[in-house]
Order: sequence, then C-alpha cells, then structure tokens
Amino acid sequence: MSIGKLILYFLFAGLVLRFSITQPEFAAGALSVMEDPSPPEFNRWLIISTVVLAPLIEEFIFRGIILNKWAEKSSNTRALIISSLLFGLLHIGSFIIPQFIGGLLYGIVYIKTKKLIYPVLMHSISNLIPVSLMLIPAPESTEAFSVSQLIAELTPVLNIVSLVFIITLPVFLFVVYRYSRNLNDEVAPFKFNTRKAI
Repeated sequence: MSIGKLILYFLFAGLVLRFSITQPEFAAGALSVMEDPSPPEFNRWLIISTVVLAPLIEEFIFRGIILNKWAEKSSNTRALIISSLLFGLLHIGSFIIPQFIGGLLYGIVYIKTKKLIYPVLMHSISNLIPVSLMLIPAPESTEAFSVSQLIAELTPVLNIVSLVFIITLPVFLFVVYRYSRNLNDEVAPFKFNTRKAI
C-alpha cells in the first residue's frame, strides 16, 4: 500500500468523521464520555475493543468469510458489494453509507493484496480516530460545556479536512476505479492462499 493511498484513506476518514461529529447525537455522546470521568479500565477496554478486537473480528467475518464464500459462488465484485452492504448494515447505529464505502475499500485492498492484515490495520486506524477524540478530556471550566460549543470548536478543523478531501476526491475515485477495474480477474484471496499452501 503506497503512501498516497493511505493519505487518501485518512482524508476520507476525516470527511466521514466530519459528518459524524457534527451530528448532535454523536456530539452529545462524545460530550458525555468526555464529561464522565470514567475509570482508566473503561478507557483501556474502549480502546482495546474498538481499535483491536472489533477490526479483527469484523474483518475476519466480512472479508475473511463472507467475501470469500460469495466470491467462490459468484464474482469478486458481487462478493465485495454484498460483504460491504452487510458490513454497513451491522453499523446501523452510525452512518451506513460511510461504513459501506469503508467496506468497499477494505474489500478491494483484501482482494488485491490477498492478506487480511491490511484491511484490519485500515479498520483499526479508522476506529482509532473517533475513539481518540472521545478520550480528550473536557476543558476545566465552571460554565457548562454544550454540544453546540463542541461542534463549534471542532467544525473549523473538520472543514479543512473536508475541503482537502473534496479537492483530492477525483484522485481518490481514480484510484478506486483503477484498482477495482479488473476485480473479477483476481483469484479470491482464500483460493489463492490455499492453492499457494499446497
């Protein structure tokens, strides 16, 4: 995976994060986590479960099992779409479309590299960004810190990230098109790895 692809992925994650943080429900949840001084064990468990366990389990299920099984029965493209759609539906509490797009990216990387570690790392980094923001302590102040203040303080930074993403969007679309163009010509990762082991 090249540096350019990683930068595009981070910019895309920033745009997704911008849309999620400016939603009052997300901001209220983040604010409650920031205001509630949870024990350090909770923060450790939050990081381990969100940044380590969830990506491992979800990528194993959606890319390692579902994508491979559908690729055996159908085409890689159909398997990619089905596994990404199911991945998006699993995250129905958050935004389905960004999760679907993330699933497409993880799946393309998995099909092209034949290694599950790369989508797991991408997923971990994607989950690390919002978890990191939720762990930032609220400022010590005597006045109440409202959701609208949180949104107002984060919006300028997220606007810059969004603008950079929109400017790089044509490059991003070209990269996705270029790497997914011959997807059905690729051997499914499980078939490739089992054939290589024999």
